[in-house]
Amino acid sequence: MSHRRPPMHPRSVPGRPRADFGIQRPPAQALRAAAVALFIAAWLVSGPARAEPGLRAGGATFPATCSLAPVKKLPPRGTHVYEWMGVFDAFTAALYDDPKQRSKPALGPIPRCLMITYHRAFTATQFAETTTEGIERNSPKATVKRLRSSIDAYNRLYADVKVGDRYALTYAPGRGTTLYLNGRSRGHIPGDDFAAALFAIWLGPEPVSEGLRDDLLGR
Repeated sequence: MSHRRPPMHPRSVPGRPRADFGIQRPPAQALRAAAVALFIAAWLVSGPARAEPGLRAGGATFPATCSLAPVKKLPPRGTHVYEWMGVFDAFTAALYDDPKQRSKPALGPIPRCLMITYHRAFTATQFAETTTEGIERNSPKATVKRLRSSIDAYNRLYADVKVGDRYALTYAPGRGTTLYLNGRSRGHIPGDDFAAALFAIWLGPEPVSEGLRDDLLGR
C-alpha cells in the first residue's frame, strides 16, 4: 500500500467554495511590510557591522593589531612621534609585540612588528644610509661585517616614500624579517641576528632617540 503525502492545501471542488478553515491569509503587501519590520528590528538590536578600531597617534592611524606575515594579531606596546631637531614631525612609530613575552630582552627572539608612518617625503637612498648607520652604531664591528650581505640586501628593498606612506617591519623567531610598504611586501631577510641588529636602530642602546625607544617599549 502506498502512502501519499497529503496536499499542503485542500483541493478545490468545482462549484464549491475552497475550504479555508476559518483562516484568512494576509495580503502580500502586509507580508512584505512585516518582513521589513523584522529586518529593521534585528538590525537595531545587533547594530551595523563595526570595523576593527584603530590606534591613533601623532596624526597617524594604525591598525589595532598587527597581522602582517609572519606575525599574527600582535597588540600595540607603545607609540612615538619623532621630531627632527625639534623642527618638524618626521614620522610616527608604533611597536607591536607579544604581551606574554615582554619580560624578555626587547631585542630577543620574540615576535614583533614596527609600523612607521611618514610625515615627510624621504628617498630610498636616505633610508639605506640611515639603516646602515643605525646598525653600525648599535652593533659590534664583527657583527656588522658578518651581516654585511644581509644589510645590503635589505637596503635594496627600500623605495621612496611620500607623506602618509607607511613602512612596516615584522619579525618572527626562526623566520626572519619582512619589510612592507603600505601593506605590500617588499621582501624578506632571514636570520634572527639580522633582525636584532635591525630593530636595534629603534630599540637598541643607541637608538634614533631614547625618547622614541622608551615610548615604544612603554617605559
